[in-house]
Amino acid sequence: MSTEEHHTTLSELGFHFRDEDLSIINAYVGEWSVTNPEHPANNYWVVDTDGKGHPVSGHGSPAQVLDEGQRRGWQVAYVAPYGHYVEGKEDAIPLHQWILEGRRKNKKGMH
Repeated sequence: MSTEEHHTTLSELGFHFRDEDLSIINAYVGEWSVTNPEHPANNYWVVDTDGKGHPVSGHGSPAQVLDEGQRRGWQVAYVAPYGHYVEGKEDAIPLHQWILEGRRKNKKGMH
């Protein structure tokens, strides 16, 4: 599967992330899923690398919410529907943890 196809599939899941994290997300073997899909949300929130959700007022697009989180200085992992998290479908690994570990590995590889 090409990176572009995988990215489209991830976007269809309903969560969004920084472009530079695409390789980290693609390194996961399995599928990501949004928790509690039976309870839809009307807006988005930022989930940071500690797993804490940060509400952002208004009904901005996921990209706007991600930008706002970065402007506020949060260590943004991803943006998801308000009150929801993302985890591995098979092993329930939290996406924020996967991203944090991937960023650490990438940082070490740069030195």
